[in-house]
Amino acid sequence: MIGQPRRYLRILIVAPKAIPYDAISMAARNSYRMLAAHPDFDVAFITSDNGFDDVPARLAMGVMELMSEPAFKAADVIIYHFGIYHQFLDALLIGNGHARQVVRFHNITPREFVDAAVWPVIDLSFRQLHNLRHAELIWADSQVNADVLIERGIDRSRIEVLPLVVDHPEPARLGQKPAEPIELLFVGRMVQSKGLLDCIEALSLAAAGGAPPLRLTVVGSARFSDKRYAARCQDLIAKLGLEQTVAFLGTVDDKALGEAYRKAHVLMIPSYHEGFCMPVIEGLRAGCVPLGYTAGNLPSIAAGLGCLVPTGDVPALADGLRRMADGIARSIRAPDLAALPLDSGAAGVADFDARAKDYVRGFGFERVTAMTIQSTERLMAGA
Repeated sequence: MIGQPRRYLRILIVAPKAIPYDAISMAARNSYRMLAAHPDFDVAFITSDNGFDDVPARLAMGVMELMSEPAFKAADVIIYHFGIYHQFLDALLIGNGHARQVVRFHNITPREFVDAAVWPVIDLSFRQLHNLRHAELIWADSQVNADVLIERGIDRSRIEVLPLVVDHPEPARLGQKPAEPIELLFVGRMVQSKGLLDCIEALSLAAAGGAPPLRLTVVGSARFSDKRYAARCQDLIAKLGLEQTVAFLGTVDDKALGEAYRKAHVLMIPSYHEGFCMPVIEGLRAGCVPLGYTAGNLPSIAAGLGCLVPTGDVPALADGLRRMADGIARSIRAPDLAALPLDSGAAGVADFDARAKDYVRGFGFERVTAMTIQSTERLMAGA
């Protein structure tokens, strides 16, 4: 109606932490970026720890402080990010009395894939899953994550699969990289579930089996790694004589991470558990072939553009690496030669680059933003 004041939708994003190089934090930050750009959305952000300069967040130290915040009380929509236990998710049980409540579910790593010292937190996290029954809508990062909820009795009609945004690094092509040495990249924490020990052993076996020259670069936050597991990795490298073959970069900034991706031919991803796995899309953007296990969401997110072997089968991983390294070296020299042993069939680097470029568009910022806004508007319309 002419002259009627414009109504803004007040949205609150709740994240346990908002710190760089943490997957859940990055997802929460992207939620803010997507929704704050909408002219009819008034978006606030509450967290317990904010390390992002581009997110004007309010800090709350517990669930009571969260629920006392004016932005919480005023919100029409509250979006909680959840992947591990935190007090904030208990606010979901009560809400603010009028807001539609949404949970962005990032999955929980099962206790068999983490150090025993973390088991109490993992157990609390799975118990806190019951809180999701109070959400009107759940955005699962993948179908694998959705299935976790359905298996635990969450109404599937309230679950939507909504991929995460992956808009970095800058695009690169496998066909433009040197044929040798074959550069391998591992991106992730040094913890049991990520399989770095398997990666190191497979590297040694592949080299002994006649693979082209190989080098491995490991990028990952020491802060979020298991120190005992990291020590085991270093011991194995020394035992196998790989000190000159494996390089540890630790925590790096976005520029250095982008350079590591652009240099790499193969993204090593021998994970035992993945609910989404952002590095696969990052690697495909940068012209890296994913090589790893068939655990969790990896077969889905790799979409046939990698080489995946049964989870935990290190000899098969080594054989896949040897064949992939040889195929990459030959195919870079002859781009139309179908030498890459992809799960979807043999391909040349020119074909791989074209297919990867087309596939990663599905995780672009604009597309996921449109999906997020449409889902939010359907929720408010009562659909």
